[in-house]
Amino acid sequence: MVLDGPSTSFVLLSTALVQFMTPGLAFFYGGMAKRKSVLTVLLQSFVSCSIISLLWFAFGFSLCFSDGNLIYGSPFKYMILDGVDGSSNLVVNGVTIDMIPGSTFCVYQLTFAVIAPAIITGGFLDRLRFKAYVPFITIWFLLVYCPFAHMVWGGGYFAQMGVGDFAGGTVVHITSGWSALASSYMLGKRASSTEEPHNIPFVVLGTALLWFGWFGFNGGSALLIGGPASTAAYLNSQLCACSAASAWILADILIRGRPSIMGTCIGGIVGLVIITPNAGYCQAWSAVVMGPIGVVVCYTMTELRKRYGSSTFDDALDVWGSHGVGGFVGCMLVGVFSDPAECNPGIDSGIATPEWCSDPNTFNRSWEQFTKQSFSACVCAAWSFTATIVIFKVLSKVMVIRITDSNQDLVDDYELAELAYTAESPEADAAKVPPPSDSVRMLSVNDKMKEKFII
Repeated sequence: MVLDGPSTSFVLLSTALVQFMTPGLAFFYGGMAKRKSVLTVLLQSFVSCSIISLLWFAFGFSLCFSDGNLIYGSPFKYMILDGVDGSSNLVVNGVTIDMIPGSTFCVYQLTFAVIAPAIITGGFLDRLRFKAYVPFITIWFLLVYCPFAHMVWGGGYFAQMGVGDFAGGTVVHITSGWSALASSYMLGKRASSTEEPHNIPFVVLGTALLWFGWFGFNGGSALLIGGPASTAAYLNSQLCACSAASAWILADILIRGRPSIMGTCIGGIVGLVIITPNAGYCQAWSAVVMGPIGVVVCYTMTELRKRYGSSTFDDALDVWGSHGVGGFVGCMLVGVFSDPAECNPGIDSGIATPEWCSDPNTFNRSWEQFTKQSFSACVCAAWSFTATIVIFKVLSKVMVIRITDSNQDLVDDYELAELAYTAESPEADAAKVPPPSDSVRMLSVNDKMKEKFII
C-alpha cells in the first residue's frame, strides 16, 4: 500500500474542480436557451449529477473499474463500493493506483461520469420531456458510458489494444457528442428554433466555470501531484484553449466580418475538448498547433450541419460539432502529436527517457498509434449514435418522450410550473409602453437642449 498525502489532496481538489464543471455547463447551456426553458436546462444538469452518483455507488464504479471481460467490469466486485475505502489503494487491470486511496480515485472518476450525460442535453433542447430524460440517462449510462470507461480506462478492449485517452476525449466527449446528434435526429426539429441566446453573460459565466474546472479534468487525470504529466496537462490545456479561441475569433472576422464573444467562448471550449485525450502525452507546441486544427474541423462540420442537415439533425447547441467532432479529432491526434518514440522505449528496456518527456513510457506518435486511435474513435462514435437511437425507440414505445410543438415556447411552465423570470422579455415590455405624445416628446427635446447648455 502506497499513500501520498499531497497527491491525495491534489486529486481531491481536482475532483472539486470537475464537479464545478456540471453547474458551469448548466449556465453555458442555460444562457443559450430561451428565457422560458432555461430552468429545465439547469435542472437536467443537476439531475444528471444526482442520478449518476447513485448509480455509481450501486454498481457503476464496479462496471467501469473492476476486473471483468473486454467490455464490462464485474458489477459485483465493488457493488455499493464494497472494498473501496480511504486507507488502501485500488488495483485496476492488474495495476495498482499508487499514491491515492481507492475512495479518492472513485469520487474523482464519478465527476466524469456525472458530466457526460449532462453534455447530451444541449442536443435535444426544448424537446425531451423530463419524465423521459430520467430513464434515458440511466440507460445511456449503463449502455454507453460504462462500457467505454471500462474499455479505455478499466483494462478492457481498447486498453489492451494500446489506445490512449488521457482525460476523456473518447469516454466523455465522443460518447456524449455523438449521442447528442442521435437524440436530435430521434426527437426531430424544434417547432421554432432560434440561434439567439437569451443571456450571453450566462454563457460567458458558464465558459469561465468550465475552463476553471477543466484544469482538474485534465491536470488531475495524472493522479499524481508534481509529475510531468500533471504539469504538462495544465499547461497544454491553457495553451490549446487559447489558441483555439483565437482561431475562432479569426474565423468569425473572416466569415461574419466582426468578432463574437459567443464564438470566443465556443472556441475556448473546443480547444479544451481537443486537448483532453492528449493533455498529458504531448509537448506545449503541439497544444498550440492542435487548437486551430480542431477549430477548422469543428467550425466546418458545424456549418455543414446547419446548412445541409438542420432539418434532420437539429442539434440545438452544437454539442456534436463541439464535443463529438472535437473529441473525435482530439483522439486521433494522440497518434500525431503525442511524444516521440524516444519517450517510450519501454520500462524494461533499460534505456533512460529524456527529462522533457510529458509522460514517459506511455504513448508516442506513430502510424500504428494513429490507426488505433482512429479505430477506437470510430467504434465509440458508431456505438454511441446507435445505442442512443435504440434507447429512444424503446422509450417511445412506453411513454411520450417529446414535448408538443405548442409547448416548446413554454417549456419551464409546462414541465416544472416555474419560470426563471417573472417579467416579460425587454422587447415585450417595450411593446406594451404606448408611444409618447407630441407634447411629451417636445418637452423631452426641450429638457435635453437645456442640459446641453448648462455649465
